[in-house]
Amino acid sequence: MDTGKQINAMVVVLLLTVIAVGFYALFDPFRADTAEDDQLEMTAERGAHTFALNCRLCHGDAGEGGQMGGRLPAAPPLDAPGLQGFDMGAFSVAAFDEDWRHIFSTISCGRAGTAMPTWGRENGGTLSDEQIRQLAVLITGGDVGADPLHQGGFWEMAQHEADEIDAETTGHATLQMPDGSLDASGTDLVVSNAALLSPEQVIRIDGERMLILPKMLEVQRGVDGTEAAAHTSGTAVLRDGVDTEKTLIDDLDAESTQIIIDDTTAFSAGETLQLDDELVEVTEVITGVPTTNQLIIRDIGREPEEFFVSGADGIAVGDVIRGGAELMEVTGIREDGSLDILLDTDLDASDEVISVDDPAFFSPGYTFHVDDEIIEVIEAVETEQLLATAVGRAETTIELTGSEGVEAGDVIRLDSELLEIVEIQPATITVQRGVEDAEGNPTTPAAHGAGDTILNLVEEPEEGEEPDDPETGQTLLGDIDAETVTFAVSGTIGITLQSVIDVNGELMLVQNAAPAVVRVQRGVGDTNAGEHARRVSVFEGNQLAVERGALGTSPAAHDAGTELLFDVLEVDRAVGDTEEEDQAKNTELFIDNQIVVERAYLGTEAAEHMNGAVVRDFPQAPDAPATTGQTCGQNPIESGDGGGLPADEDREDVDNIGVILTEYSITLDAESAPAGEIDWDVSNQGTTVHNFRVIATELAADALPVVDGEVNEEELDVVGGFSTALPAGESVLQQNDLDDAGPYVLICNIPTHYELGMYTAFEVTAP
Repeated sequence: MDTGKQINAMVVVLLLTVIAVGFYALFDPFRADTAEDDQLEMTAERGAHTFALNCRLCHGDAGEGGQMGGRLPAAPPLDAPGLQGFDMGAFSVAAFDEDWRHIFSTISCGRAGTAMPTWGRENGGTLSDEQIRQLAVLITGGDVGADPLHQGGFWEMAQHEADEIDAETTGHATLQMPDGSLDASGTDLVVSNAALLSPEQVIRIDGERMLILPKMLEVQRGVDGTEAAAHTSGTAVLRDGVDTEKTLIDDLDAESTQIIIDDTTAFSAGETLQLDDELVEVTEVITGVPTTNQLIIRDIGREPEEFFVSGADGIAVGDVIRGGAELMEVTGIREDGSLDILLDTDLDASDEVISVDDPAFFSPGYTFHVDDEIIEVIEAVETEQLLATAVGRAETTIELTGSEGVEAGDVIRLDSELLEIVEIQPATITVQRGVEDAEGNPTTPAAHGAGDTILNLVEEPEEGEEPDDPETGQTLLGDIDAETVTFAVSGTIGITLQSVIDVNGELMLVQNAAPAVVRVQRGVGDTNAGEHARRVSVFEGNQLAVERGALGTSPAAHDAGTELLFDVLEVDRAVGDTEEEDQAKNTELFIDNQIVVERAYLGTEAAEHMNGAVVRDFPQAPDAPATTGQTCGQNPIESGDGGGLPADEDREDVDNIGVILTEYSITLDAESAPAGEIDWDVSNQGTTVHNFRVIATELAADALPVVDGEVNEEELDVVGGFSTALPAGESVLQQNDLDDAGPYVLICNIPTHYELGMYTAFEVTAP
């Protein structure tokens, strides 16, 4: 072999090796940096998912803060440079390390005295250290992280996660307006699928939030010479002096024309209602998800093109209706639907209770035809008792919660089975007599009579809370003397073991409660004996309470054995690109895919939206999150008035400086004052607690030393203000002597509030 050629080949190989090693040496740092970037991005993505599941309902979908994000107003923004290693506008590793530790500690331990809970598992939370680390990567990276490759990326990940969750919640519904778009003033929306939307739900389309209107009545106030007045939630709604069994959901002031109510089906435009002494006229019945007010009353599969409904009032041929997500076009309406249900007793024209041979079939609101009369079901007639224990098919002795409303010889109904009562042993309770009242004073055992009311002893409510209802609904069934400890009662519902009851002022401790024991004949009236679960209602035979002569028909007499006929809808199934669905009994029928909304909700602006825009859910923050107590060595900030004077006690010849505290700023009505006495008129117009500190310092207002989210007051000259937490909505007049002219900084030093912008400069001038 040619030795020269071998040498040349070896030289070439060696040269290539050197080149390869050099190239690798040059490329390796880039490869390592790329791998590190990929790992960082993956960590932030996982943090974004955790954030969307746990944090955004307070801090906003993309960390913009509760106030900006339409969530919990007191929750601070997290997309701030002050949490991303920036100090005086410049990034530093030291500031980044401090921010990292502060964020990790805050998530793990929570913040005492605020609504920030403890999330770390070792502190009783639900997140692992790794999940908290991922959240810290998300927050410290944010939109303007130290690595330019990730600018604008991390919080976009959080928004993307929120978008996906909220689109899934609405079934990925999209806007489908007949004209191709929704203008900025429109309130009636058509969407591709309204099956997962409900009244009082908040939705968002692009950046606009909208409230799906609740069930309510639009009314004219103070009609027929009455005066419009305020009414509290729970006020009964009357019609012609009769309770409709509906109440106000929210307080109603004297100017409002909208009554929020849990069920609008019983009302119609044009009728007059009564609230306390005021009469109102209904002008419109509103619900954010328009409904036909009708139900499917028998299960149907995917193929039938006709089905029985609770009534056809409000439905016309040509209407498009919706059951679940399926749209159906009504092609015909009939009144001859037979289910072989009969009257089983004669019926007079004035009877308001009827008896039918299959009462278990009916639900409130069903209507049916008897000859030429339409009758609407109000409810099955109950005995007010429940089955106390489960019953098998062969048992002839059953236990009820009480005996009031039932007696030997009665026929009762459990589910669809009729039972005849042969014998009853009443319910009893065993008590300790004459127990102490809330002040520790014993009450005196005494004789009590049959029919005396049994009340529960309830505690006095906290200020602003609704009092508990003491009514048990039960009475004594017989006379008792001062020594009796076991006695018969009308029932045991509302009476619990170890509770204290009140009978005519005597307090008794309930030690035992025994249900009523009833011997029965099973399966009467050709019904079948069946198994029945505990706590099912006990009804009075086959009786139904009804409204006679509904929809303008005339009440009339009817004979036993007359057949009840139901409305039937003939439909084209699965119109508008929807798919056939199994439709269950009592499925509500809605009007198309319509919803009615309030626009520009939660601080957003109304805008035009084009068809195809995704309709997303907008889940709400908790109404009143709990305040975190002592945690990880932190002590809650005391709440108080700052030791000041009432805000209206201004002192003459003393400068008064108005101070407004909000999330997250301090606003003054003057930027300076001469040396001497000053009255700080401090008003917390925010939604969370704040305090107020006056610091004499040459430092810039945004450059005070911070440790663990708080300004380190030990390094500064604090000359005024108060450290206790001033509750939202309250004000205080704080006196202060500032005899030294010079610069001052005013801050709120609740943890994190200074970093979020609650500071301002103030100048004391020479007198």
